[in-house]
Amino acid sequence: PDEANVLKDEWRSIKQTQREDVPRFNRRFLKAADLAYPQPRDANTEELVTDKYLGALLQGKIKDRVFSHDPQLVTLAAAMQVSSEEWARQRRRQRIQRRSPWK
Repeated sequence: PDEANVLKDEWRSIKQTQREDVPRFNRRFLKAADLAYPQPRDANTEELVTDKYLGALLQGKIKDRVFSHDPQLVTLAAAMQVSSEEWARQRRRQRIQRRSPWK
């Protein structure tokens, strides 16, 4: 029981760091979530984990996009998919802007 509480405490304190990209954060978060709340998770636990994930993302365009995408993101997998897609979209835009002579 003590180990389970320690894992849950560690999971509760997880946040995306300033220099951490979304794919790396997703892997780290999923590992911690699976240790604290092993799969399969019931609907209430899945909602708890998903809400924590959304709260742990850094503020900014990606987080805004995740929230505007669907107010009813009910699974961690769906929230991670949307954040990864938006992160990839932003990366492509940055690469294009760096190459563009019309900045």
